[in-house]
Amino acid sequence: MTIKLRAEESRATLDAILSQGFTLESEFERPTPMMPFDVTDVDDLGLMRLFQEHNAYLQFILAQVTCAQIDESNSKKRLEMAEALVTDEQTRVAPPKTTVSAIKAKVMTDPTVEKLSDSYAFAHDYRKGMEMMYTNVKMDCDFISRELTRRTSSSFSRTSKFTT
Repeated sequence: MTIKLRAEESRATLDAILSQGFTLESEFERPTPMMPFDVTDVDDLGLMRLFQEHNAYLQFILAQVTCAQIDESNSKKRLEMAEALVTDEQTRVAPPKTTVSAIKAKVMTDPTVEKLSDSYAFAHDYRKGMEMMYTNVKMDCDFISRELTRRTSSSFSRTSKFTT
């Protein structure tokens, strides 16, 4: 998997970050890590590998979330600009005593505004979906971290079981 960029703004931002020498997880070429039903069945080395895999995946998803936020923000700006321009145009050509609601209705049905509204809705929904993915993987990372802490801070035995 690689970062999917829909807009030039997020691509430009990533390029600026990378040009400064920073690195980020722009690709995730391994299988998606899965939580085992019972982490206490995983040996210590396996648990550390699981933690590393989940953290790498989390970093990749966070890069996706960031790009989605940038794309959504810029999509919203384009929509607001188009609405302002169409509102101005409709206000100038509207007959006297035209209601604000009538002008707003004409703005919302303008083809350009409709297209940009759909684009913004998609960008918003995509960001929300990526945030959900981030939260889910973060909870798995936190759970694995707690298991690692439990093993190192007490005398661990395989009979102490916690399931997800």
